[in-house]
Amino acid sequence: MWFRFLSIALVLWMFPLAGFAKEIIVSAASSLTNVMNQAVTQFEKSHPGVKIILNFGSSGTLLRQIERGAPVDVFVSADSETMDLAVRKDLIVDGAVRIFSKNKLVMLVRSDLNIVDIRSLDNGSVKRIAIGHPRSVPAGRYTQKTLEKAGMWDKISNKFIYAQNVRQCLDYATRGEVDVAFVYVTDSRLVQNELRVVPIEDASLDIQYPMAIVKTSSNTALAEDFVSFLISEKVSELLKSNGFFR
Repeated sequence: MWFRFLSIALVLWMFPLAGFAKEIIVSAASSLTNVMNQAVTQFEKSHPGVKIILNFGSSGTLLRQIERGAPVDVFVSADSETMDLAVRKDLIVDGAVRIFSKNKLVMLVRSDLNIVDIRSLDNGSVKRIAIGHPRSVPAGRYTQKTLEKAGMWDKISNKFIYAQNVRQCLDYATRGEVDVAFVYVTDSRLVQNELRVVPIEDASLDIQYPMAIVKTSSNTALAEDFVSFLISEKVSELLKSNGFFR
């Protein structure tokens, strides 16, 4: 964690030497990696001399980095709970929270397993289940909420392999290290091997990605421009092509 913090600080120090007139650091949930990289490419093309530095991780980890003084300008969380905590800790510019996008939770399942819903996870053929750690990973909290609602959490908790972020859950599944992984539907689109996507029917899940400008931002004007771009129609099309929705 401290290594990442120092890396961010080092990158921030180095980029002015590269000739960029303006720059900001955006800390975003790891599940946004692909779409955020695409959005930044578009933004930088239309804003010569501007550099957007991206820092990905679990939302809880990113929040702790901001608390400890990491030079972050924009924070994009994978859940409202983490953003609400940032607001309560007075880390966010007043009235700056906007909803970037929405997502859905699904299961990635080995194709040879007869898993049709979360109640099937009690099956003896399922030995290892990857979930994000609920203390720091929003996808993990969504998973826990869903499993508890179905009365399954305690029944299968001995099978859990905890991941540091949702992309690690995806990696475990694609490498065959687990039988089942809870990920977002957008992550499941990246799978190219023998895995099935099993939808999770839970109408109570409201998976949102709130974003806001951090109070300690060194360039609030550019941060505001980038946030405005992220809610534009151009980015809406990018979100749609990556499986997100608004």
